Amino acid sequence: MDEFKFDMGDPKENVIVVDMTPEQVQKILQTVPKEALENYGIGLDSIGNDTPREAVVEGRVFAAKILGDGGATTRMVREGYTITDLADFYWFGHQKWSGRGGKTPGFIIPHHMAGNLSVEQFYAIMASSRQMSPTVSVHTDGTVYAWVPEEMRPWTTGSYTADQDALTLEIANDEIGGDWHVSDTAYDTAVAICAEWCKRYGIDPHWAPGAMGTLQMHKEWAPTACPGPYLSRKIESGQMEADIKAAMNPKPPTPTPKPTVKYRVQAGAFKSEEKCDAMINSIHQKGLQAIKKYEKGLWKVQCGLFNDKDNALKLVDTLANKGFVAAVVEVKA
Repeated sequence: MDEFKFDMGDPKENVIVVDMTPEQVQKILQTVPKEALENYGIGLDSIGNDTPREAVVEGRVFAAKILGDGGATTRMVREGYTITDLADFYWFGHQKWSGRGGKTPGFIIPHHMAGNLSVEQFYAIMASSRQMSPTVSVHTDGTVYAWVPEEMRPWTTGSYTADQDALTLEIANDEIGGDWHVSDTAYDTAVAICAEWCKRYGIDPHWAPGAMGTLQMHKEWAPTACPGPYLSRKIESGQMEADIKAAMNPKPPTPTPKPTVKYRVQAGAFKSEEKCDAMINSIHQKGLQAIKKYEKGLWKVQCGLFNDKDNALKLVDTLANKGFVAAVVEVKA
């Protein structure tokens, strides 16, 4: 079959065209793990039964790649839509989204994919007869796709009430079954997106039982295990809330303190302690101070330790006038 791909169009516009035929949708769906199909309510026995009318993408609506301050950012402003700054690609041509009825996003619902889905597999699920779409999908390598403008209602949770007020993420799993683990990269990316949303829409992220918080779970709205044990623990324990808040208010890096430099006036270094003591006695007899320090196998005569190098140099001159040879040695504290 012709593989589904992003077709790079006009390089001046960085256009990416998504164009998947109904036949390609069905073939790609057959590569999707059964756990993921069941998660999205497709079921193995229904593969191939989607009608072309339901599966056809209506028109070649293009998507632009995010390129700093140009590309999609400019287009999104012109079109009056908002997407996360972390999106690598966006495309709304599947048209599986609708208005919010005047509502503004007020909470966030992370979901899991129940599989380590590629963007082709994920898009095939959306392009099938399932009426499904998230605000964004976050894949294991951290790639982010925006599928629904933030001003619009995604079709993710199976509840009009939930989705009308929600921003939703579908997060890939790097483990099938078990804990339904997600990669650190995918989790950290999801947290960063949530932090951006919270700041943009004034959401104070917190979870409370019974979908009473601003950070909610699919299983609180429908009979499902989504988002799986791993993400559920992150949410219910308050860890995801803490991570989002930390991302919202990053602490400035602690500056590395510069090493303190002091200046030692040294009048000799001896292998013999007796010779070191003799030198110290001679210095004392001239009315000056000195102590001994043992470092790296040598007995050293220290006549002073200063913060100011000029003061150290003055002592060197004083010792010279008394007949002693001394030097200034930098010491890092």
